[in-house]
Order: sequence, then C-alpha cells, then structure tokens
Amino acid sequence: MKPILLPLLTTASLALPLTVQAFTIDGNLNDWGLHQTGSASDWTPSSGILAVVADQNGNPNTFLSPGYGGQAYDAEALYLSFDSSHLYVALVTGHDPKTKQNPAANKYARGDFAIDFGKDGSWDFGILTAFRNGFDLGSVVATGNGDWDVGLWSAPGVLATAQTPSPYVTAVHGGDWVGQANLKIANSAVGNMGTLGGSHWVYELEIPVDVFGGQWGPDGPTQAFNIQWTMLCANDVITLDPPPAAAPAASVPEPGSLALTGLGLAGLLGLRRRG
Repeated sequence: MKPILLPLLTTASLALPLTVQAFTIDGNLNDWGLHQTGSASDWTPSSGILAVVADQNGNPNTFLSPGYGGQAYDAEALYLSFDSSHLYVALVTGHDPKTKQNPAANKYARGDFAIDFGKDGSWDFGILTAFRNGFDLGSVVATGNGDWDVGLWSAPGVLATAQTPSPYVTAVHGGDWVGQANLKIANSAVGNMGTLGGSHWVYELEIPVDVFGGQWGPDGPTQAFNIQWTMLCANDVITLDPPPAAAPAASVPEPGSLALTGLGLAGLLGLRRRG
C-alpha cells in the first residue's frame, strides 16, 4: 500500500454542492489549487475539493498495487468536485497517455474512468479516454461489468488466470451511449510535482450530471459512489469514494497542512484505493 495524503476537507466542504469555482478543462491544474514546486504541498487541492493521493516512484520492478511498473504505471492522484450541472474530475498519473498497447513489450495503454453508484461492485458508467468499439473519446457509456475489459491481476501481486479472472476493470468494450463529457488529456508531462520526482500527466473531465439519470439529484449524487481509473494492465488502480449528497455533515478537523499518514487516517474520510 502506498502512503496516502490526508485530503483537505472541512465540515463546510461536506455540504453540497461541493464547489462554486469554475474549472477550465485544459489539462492545467492551477484551477484545482495544485502546484509544481517540488514539495509535498503540491498535491493539496483548494478547500472543498475531494482527493485521494498515492504518489510513488521507482523502476519497472517496483510494486504498486495490484501490479508492478513503478513511475511509468503510477496512478498518483484523483480529484473531484461538482456543481448543479457538472461533475469535475482531475487525474494525475506517471503513465504516459501516448503509450501504445504492446503486451509483448510489456507496454499497456491508458484505460477509461469507471463509476460504481452504490459501491456494490457493479460498474455503472464508463467515460472513455480513447476511441474504442465505436465510442468516441469522452463518451459516457452506461455499462454492466460484462461491458468492461479487465487487467492482468486477480489480487495484489497475483496474476489472473481463466479460473481466477481479474476484478479490475480497465476499458469499455460495450454498453449504451448516454452522453458526452468534455475530456482533456495534457499533451506534455508536468515535472517537479511533489517530493518524489518523475514525470506526471494530467487528465481533466467535465461530465454533465444529467447523464446519470436517477443516480444524481438536484443536490448531487443520490447515493455514495466510487470513481476509478487505471491503465489497460491495471498495474496501479486509484479509486475515490465521495460521500453521497444525502449524507449528514460530519465534523472533520481541517489540518493546517497535508501530512503523510500511516494506516488509519485515510479512512477518516471514507477515501480508499480499490485493490
């Protein structure tokens, strides 16, 4: 398990809608309050933005979870906010989105965003990060688990087999188109972010919430959900668990600055990594 940074959340940030700030979907992190100064605080978003951060570095033999790959397959941070009309998502990863799929050379391309309303293990929507199976880049597709490709791993460090297939969904290959998201994948890498170094690539999403139907109400999501991203091998999987709109506000102390935590602090806000 990677170290996880405690997200900056206050009682007010649990009151919904979460944000009033505008996001420009351009692959730039400045409007999320994120910076590139080579310090731990680079990962700190603006107040009211939900986040899970799990930065790591290393060579291709470095274990991530559930697989290996080091910086080149590191899913590092996921950020989320929304207003009355859109769900906004930002992803930071060490995986170069220009990587071409070539399993014989141990190279795996980027995957799609997956959303599970109800957190019941059924992936209800995919947002495509590439042109796949007749769906355009940015398509929002209503899915069941059978509409997803899966990764290489049946459990952390354990390769999948026909008898024990992978549970980690990676890319949409079926389902029903329900709408279009505004997606931007930065063309160039961001350097000098955080203390561990390495190159980082940014994805930004703006999803119209009406595509979610009854899963989204006038005040936000009607139940808890997971949003997840990984690459086609699922060497590293990152998941963010926002609270449902109907959840009562809880008292969560606001730290003066983000700090690395051990086991336990990440659970204060219900944020975790699948796998």
